Amino acid sequence: MPIISPFISFHGRITRRTFWIGLIILTAFSPFAFSTLLSSDPFADMILKAQQLGLKGLIWSVVIIFALAALLTKRLHDRNKTGLYAVLFY
Repeated sequence: MPIISPFISFHGRITRRTFWIGLIILTAFSPFAFSTLLSSDPFADMILKAQQLGLKGLIWSVVIIFALAALLTKRLHDRNKTGLYAVLFY
């Protein structure tokens, strides 16, 4: 299986290990992850960071959300659940 496959496809299954590694990778590439983890007021800092990044930040966030949805859907398939349950996480 190619390394990018869990992030771009909604079909198939992944192991628990692949899910957690993928989640760590997505968190590391998120533009908001470090600013919200290291601040005393995470919500305000997240809004400020979104304003600073502008359109490219919005596009990057959509890519991250798409990859997360694919990852969650594959893990739910592994648990014999429909991928529509991923909507509950949002």
